Formats: sequence, C-alpha cells, structure tokens
Amino acid sequence: MMGSIAWALLTSLPPAPAAATTPNPEEIEPDIRLARGMGREPTQQELALLQGVAGRSRQEVLRLLGHPAWVYHSTSKDKTDEQAIREGLEAWEYAWKGRHVVYFHNGVATGPGSFDHPGVAIAQVPCD
Repeated sequence: MMGSIAWALLTSLPPAPAAATTPNPEEIEPDIRLARGMGREPTQQELALLQGVAGRSRQEVLRLLGHPAWVYHSTSKDKTDEQAIREGLEAWEYAWKGRHVVYFHNGVATGPGSFDHPGVAIAQVPCD
C-alpha cells in the first residue's frame, strides 16, 4: 500500500525543467588582461593543477589556474576560427615558460598540453 502511494506521488510530479541552453551571465570569461606569471617557470603547484584539469569546466580552470594570457579557437592550419567555434573547440595558453595550454571541447577541459611539443602548432596568419 505504501509503495503504491509513493509511486503515485512520484508519477504525478511535473517533469524536471530542461537544462538551460543560454549561457549563465554570471560565468566569468577568460580575460587576457588579468593573466599572471608572464615569462617565468610555473611553480610545482601550478604544474600539478595543470595536470589535473581534464574533465573540469572553464569556470573551474579559471579558479584553479587564473586567467590565460591568450585564448585560441583554431589551433591547426586545417581549421578556421569559425569552424573551431562551431565545433566547441578552444585553447587557453598560459604565459609560463614552455607555453602551457589547456584544451577545451564544449566548455570542458580535455587536458593540458604544450605548443613546444613536436607536431603541435598554432595556425598563424601574417599581419601586415
């Protein structure tokens, strides 16, 4: 009897609201003007935090590592910024020696990297 009452209550509840599809206006965006650590070696603590970013949101990475010095969308010559944005790709570069980067897909960090590793390069367009 008690089980059927609980079932009736649960099934009579309205469905849970769908997840918001609009960005939260309170989310902090990366601001390259607030970058710190320019040109120095990262501390052991910063390196440890960098290694643990996979699976974290953009907001969590900002809280852990601070603001990046550069934000990129396309990190290869095969993809334009517009294509990368549509695909949800983003890379944040921190200005420590060694050019450490955090890669994101749809707002979730996929892991750290470095532009100094062989085979990794940023598409650069000459500015005249």
